Amino acid sequence: MNLEELLDIVEFQFGKEIRKRIENLDLKIKRFRSRKIEIYLNNNLFLYLNPKFFLFSINIEFAKILVETKKFYIKVKNEFINDIKKTKNIIRKNILEYSKDFRNGDDIIVIDENNNLIGIAKAKFNYNEIENSTYGLIAKIKKFYL
Repeated sequence: MNLEELLDIVEFQFGKEIRKRIENLDLKIKRFRSRKIEIYLNNNLFLYLNPKFFLFSINIEFAKILVETKKFYIKVKNEFINDIKKTKNIIRKNILEYSKDFRNGDDIIVIDENNNLIGIAKAKFNYNEIENSTYGLIAKIKKFYL
């Protein structure tokens, strides 16, 4: 699988705008015998292709691009950040706003009210299901960056 094919997966998963933002970066591909593929930017892990689902898991360098473009995010109220750190759960009452582009199972970024990156989470709902929800677990934190 070459870089162009991997960028096609990025476009499918995150959209054309994100693909355009990263296609001219100096990305390096690392392949493993287990079919795992990692993409690096400046020797830092950028994206990891999950061979089971054939979708990317994101890392901090890629998350920074999502912060800039306001894609695949949940913005949480600052007053709940310590609770989120303890439980690693984002529940409906913690959420201030969110983008209208993610699906259940997607990696999404979590930002505070000042648009600072807090972490990366796994969405437990589609964005449109959150609108109809008044309570419950919305996302589970995978990694904190505070």
